[in-house]
Amino acid sequence: MSESGYTLLELLLVLAIMSIFLAAAAPSMHGFLSSSKLEGKASRVAADMRLVRQSAISSGQDCRLVFHLEENCYILQLPEGKELVEIPEGVSLKSTNFPEKQKKNGIYHLGFTPTGAPSRGGRLKLQNREGEEKYVIVTVATGRVRVSPDPP
Repeated sequence: MSESGYTLLELLLVLAIMSIFLAAAAPSMHGFLSSSKLEGKASRVAADMRLVRQSAISSGQDCRLVFHLEENCYILQLPEGKELVEIPEGVSLKSTNFPEKQKKNGIYHLGFTPTGAPSRGGRLKLQNREGEEKYVIVTVATGRVRVSPDPP
């Protein structure tokens, strides 16, 4: 009569091997997750810029985004009201060349007219803890919004 199954020693050996592989993969997973968080947030900012632009076109009213760099958040100002968007921990709004709304407070704004044209083109730089950067770029005349790893 043969018995099937694994011995305790075999199970412990498999667990030890899996632990070694997981320990080796953990540092690269952290970098991947941090990079993914940065990419996701840059995409969200770009989508919000497109939303504000489209709202300006469809409502026939000026709409804007207001960036608070020091507080690491921004506000969408739409005809329906305002919405605060906070940047998650590990990603930060580093700099922008959009016009300053209040000189000493680090508050910048990007507006869109009813034609869809931006008040001014420019870029917003986001950075994660590892120093990786993404740029959300708004084209001057057309208001086209894109995300790039390279500065404009």
